[in-house]
Amino acid sequence: MQALSCSSFHSDVGTLIGSRHAKIACPSQDWALAGDHWVVVADGCSSGRHADMGARVYTHAADALIRHHGVAFLYDPSFAPTLIQHAHLTLHAWTPDDGLATVVAAGWDG
Repeated sequence: MQALSCSSFHSDVGTLIGSRHAKIACPSQDWALAGDHWVVVADGCSSGRHADMGARVYTHAADALIRHHGVAFLYDPSFAPTLIQHAHLTLHAWTPDDGLATVVAAGWDG
C-alpha cells in the first residue's frame, strides 16, 4: 500500500443498512458520492415512502452541480437553493416526503 502525500487524497463512500431496516425489508435511505476533491452524503428521512430515492436524487444533483460549477460552488450561498431546485426537477413526481433528506457536502483544495 502506498502512503498518500498531503497533496494527494482519495475518497470513497459506502453505506450500510441498519438492522431495523433489514428486519422490515426497508432499503437503506442513505446515499453518498465522492469526486476528486469533494464528497456529498444524504440521509433520507424515514417518513417518506421513497426516501432512499430522495437521498439519491440529492447526491446526483449535487454531483452535476459540482461538475458544472466546480468544487468552490459548494461554498457559494446559492449552492443549497440551486441544489434543491435541481433535485425538485426529479422529485416533483413523488410526494414531498419522498424528498426529505439531510444533505452534507464538503470540498477541499487539491
